[in-house]
Amino acid sequence: MAGAKKFDFRRQQARLEKAAKELNPDCDVYFETSNDPLWVVMRVDDPPGTILYQSPLRPNQVQYGAIEDLKADEELENLLRKWRDQK
Repeated sequence: MAGAKKFDFRRQQARLEKAAKELNPDCDVYFETSNDPLWVVMRVDDPPGTILYQSPLRPNQVQYGAIEDLKADEELENLLRKWRDQK
């Protein structure tokens, strides 16, 4: 597809995981790997396995390209706080 923005969704997953661990150091982060790699589907659990928060699903789902546009770690952490506070 000509002109399509290319990005590495695995790199964005690593950034999201790092930001989640900044907010909750002992958390476990899971990504849905069978899903379309354009859309973020992630869950953050505490060590016993209780879901702390997860990414929104459609119609509010976020694309990895939007994560790539967040350059500062603080921007990623703010996004995760928003997801956490919507729980």
